[in-house]
Amino acid sequence: MVRALQVWVFAARLSSLIVISCEAVATCLPALLVVSYVQLPVSTISSAGGTEYSYRIQYMASEIESGEDRRVRTQQMVEKWLHERQEMLVLYCQLAGLEPYKPDKSNKQLLKDFCQVLVDYIAFGHFEVYERISRGEERRQEVRRVAEQVYPKVVAATDIAVAFNDKYEASENPQALDRLDADLSRLGDELASRIEAEDQVVKALLR
Repeated sequence: MVRALQVWVFAARLSSLIVISCEAVATCLPALLVVSYVQLPVSTISSAGGTEYSYRIQYMASEIESGEDRRVRTQQMVEKWLHERQEMLVLYCQLAGLEPYKPDKSNKQLLKDFCQVLVDYIAFGHFEVYERISRGEERRQEVRRVAEQVYPKVVAATDIAVAFNDKYEASENPQALDRLDADLSRLGDELASRIEAEDQVVKALLR
């Protein structure tokens, strides 16, 4: 009964974080749909200055277009990131709900699938999001500030996730499964902290 209550609490906490993330996207998404424009003054342009003025218009148009392209790429990246996260959380809740864990074929496959999705989610956040920001591809200072602030929590959760994967991804030793419940609980705590930190980055990216 106690174990069942613990699983329910973990599942409820992690599921609520999925809702928070979706709300963050829904709140910020309209800002991505606003089309920037430049209102040109109605004036007489001399033939001598016409070429220069035309270049300025082209430059402003290219800047607007590149800005729109960056916003679209950012939105796509965030959507992929949240999809990876949700897929991982669904499998986590399925795995944590097994009571007790029996090392039969279907459960072993579920554990293996979870480890793979967990690694994919961790890798996407590191290589596609945080490295992109650290390389200077993100121009907004607020995004860089938030990412730098939360990164220690992300690293801590990454270390726990990698250790979990190394222990269970290809384990055929039944004794290694004796600690699965405790390891899942610890992993769940770290993932919850990581997701709360990541949501701050998501909101900053979609502003």
